[in-house]
Amino acid sequence: MERIEAMPMEEARPAGRAGLKLALGAGLCLIAAGALLWWREGGDVFGKLVTSTLSWCL
Repeated sequence: MERIEAMPMEEARPAGRAGLKLALGAGLCLIAAGALLWWREGGDVFGKLVTSTLSWCL
């Protein structure tokens, strides 16, 4: 015996909210990490970071 009735489906919620929250959280973590590095080591740490990153890429 076959059922021809349509099953009620849940409405799809937009997934953009979760992705947006995740991206904002990751951005805030990067900003906090940069601020902590700046506070502990000063501006010189970013120059060394860029130099070491470029040396690893080459």
